[in-house]
Amino acid sequence: MNIEILLSIIIGSAVFFGLGVVFLIIRKNVAGQNLKIAQEQAKRVLEEAKKEAETKRKEMIIEAKEEAVRRQKELEAEAKDKKADLTRQERRLDQKEENIEKKAVKIEEETKILKDRAEKLELIKVEIENIRKQQVDQLEKVAALSKEDAKKLLLENLEKSMREEAGKVIKKI
Repeated sequence: MNIEILLSIIIGSAVFFGLGVVFLIIRKNVAGQNLKIAQEQAKRVLEEAKKEAETKRKEMIIEAKEEAVRRQKELEAEAKDKKADLTRQERRLDQKEENIEKKAVKIEEETKILKDRAEKLELIKVEIENIRKQQVDQLEKVAALSKEDAKKLLLENLEKSMREEAGKVIKKI
């Protein structure tokens, strides 16, 4: 019986020892599996973080490009507005220059007309002076004439003057 007990104790100890080894092996395997799972999870988290970072980078690039396009459109619109404003100013300046040229031409024409009138007035003055001298001469002759002869001479001169004036008026018309 001692042997049986001893054998039972040895077998029990061997079974217990075997169970301990199996437990350690299982625990090692479980710990290894847990480590693998943890490593895989860490790898997945790292990959997801990389993907998210790449996505963020791409989004930032797209946003930067969109901002650049928007700013370029703003600058183009601003340039277009400035160009239109410059065109309007240029058109106004051209119009003012044209008006000044027209006024200068008109002034030149008016100056010429005034010179022509001054020349005509001078001619008329000379003509009036000549007529006055003729009348003085005629008056001197008339003073020596009789009343009837003076009337006749005066009427003839008046008729002659009227015809000349009528001719001038007709020429002007």
